Amino acid sequence: IARYAEYLNTKDYRVIRFITRQQGLMVAPGNPHQVRGIQDLARPALKFINRQPDSGTRALLDRLLTDALVDHTIITGYLEEEFTHTAVAAFVAAGMADIGFGVEAAARQFKLDFIPIAEEHYLMICHRRTLRQAACQQFLNQIRSPAFQASVASLPGYRSTRCGVIEALSESLL
Repeated sequence: IARYAEYLNTKDYRVIRFITRQQGLMVAPGNPHQVRGIQDLARPALKFINRQPDSGTRALLDRLLTDALVDHTIITGYLEEEFTHTAVAAFVAAGMADIGFGVEAAARQFKLDFIPIAEEHYLMICHRRTLRQAACQQFLNQIRSPAFQASVASLPGYRSTRCGVIEALSESLL
């Protein structure tokens, strides 16, 4: 949120907390290559399957690589891309790649091992007046409902712990 703060009047906008999800490395069952973290993507013997450049997952991975001082040009398979978490998991499950990066739910669907790397918090920003509108109230009721909470809880790596909590934008910038 911090990078968008300059465009928003913090007094007029509110943050609605949504879900949190785990992203990480997907590897074959038993982790035969002993993958531990992002730095392992630089191991030349390991083949990686990536997400497409305009995905949020790819943006997160690229930031993590930069933070870990890993040059993406040395990652075997970095330029090979798939468009979904499920496709990445399928590549790893089929042995077409040794490592993929994506959500835990996709890894579990294909019975892969999963190494958690990052937690993403989904937030929605709206003008404070919007919170009084019927459509917004219906939305809040839905995401706060036990049925929605149970649905999110059924997905490995997803949580809805603070889902529907409303905060001032300035609180979320801290």
